[in-house]
Amino acid sequence: EPASAASVAGLLALAKKGYFGASKTAGKQRTAVCVLTGHGLKDPDTAIRSIGKPKSIPAQQDRVLKEIDR
Repeated sequence: EPASAASVAGLLALAKKGYFGASKTAGKQRTAVCVLTGHGLKDPDTAIRSIGKPKSIPAQQDRVLKEIDR
């Protein structure tokens, strides 16, 4: 999901401008966390094209268990 890259792009842009400054403790790295919430399922047609059409089976327990090999 390309929209998830927005937080990473923002982090990189701010780092390039020196927003985060230097680490106060020599030799110690800083850690940044970006939340990536996109998963591509907002566009189900693309998801289906990439994995194929889901198989449809009757809503019966024995058929479901057989399908998942239990």
